[in-house]
Amino acid sequence: MKKIVDLQKLQSVVFAAKRDGKTIALVPTMGYLHAGHISLVQAAQAKADITIVSIFVNPSQFNNPEDFTNYPKDLQADCKILEEQQVDIVFIPTAEAMYPQGKMGIQIRIESLMQNLCATTRPGHFEGVLTIICKLFHLSQPDHAFFGKKDYQQYLLVKRLAEELSFPVSVEGVDTLRESDGLAMSSRNARLDTELRKAASLIPRAYNFVNKHWKSGERDIKTLRAIFAEVVLTSPHIEIDYLEAVDPYTLEEKTSDDVSEFILATAIFVGKVRLIDNQLFSI
Repeated sequence: MKKIVDLQKLQSVVFAAKRDGKTIALVPTMGYLHAGHISLVQAAQAKADITIVSIFVNPSQFNNPEDFTNYPKDLQADCKILEEQQVDIVFIPTAEAMYPQGKMGIQIRIESLMQNLCATTRPGHFEGVLTIICKLFHLSQPDHAFFGKKDYQQYLLVKRLAEELSFPVSVEGVDTLRESDGLAMSSRNARLDTELRKAASLIPRAYNFVNKHWKSGERDIKTLRAIFAEVVLTSPHIEIDYLEAVDPYTLEEKTSDDVSEFILATAIFVGKVRLIDNQLFSI
């Protein structure tokens, strides 16, 4: 496994691979890897000759400085995991290299997909995400790029970004991997102590309750949202950031007049740790 820090070095390696007719898959991460990340790596390895995993905690996508400071990091453990997975290249750039002017100089927005969910509760977040993804696409020239569907809005935005800017890359989503109790795997889970982890288990439990009512014929969006909220708010440690029913393709808000297919998406503060999740409901 090659560890590359220098941007020009990565471009040189990518150029040589392309010259030799190799296909490239990119898995962008912020590190502190878990089994969910490994599922992305394995999907990438199945699709391309060379897999590049980037590890970069991108400061421009954090609207809360405390969240950025507290984001878990363990580069040594990450590299060991990637080596065991026989990843070809791990790209570990510095903030100074990615932002030579000291901060993000441009902003990219896709208005139609940034009207709700994390785009409104975390102002500036997706502008930072889309900018860094553009840079990673330019540097690594991937044929395929893999993103987890837990960050569903991010997945749709990057997919649209590639289409709008004509990046020759197939953006592919991978289903969410979950813990034994159903909680979506996330690097942020490491920040939960025992009591908060117990509270977080109410999120998958709430989805199970909603799913039960859905299968029993309940079709009123407000009622389904209320069922979810009632379950998670039994814990004093939980605060709902948002809970929305949206179209799986446009992210437009769904109403009870059209519930043939929708995603119930949520962001929840468990203590100070913000977790996101979503589930598709379809007739």
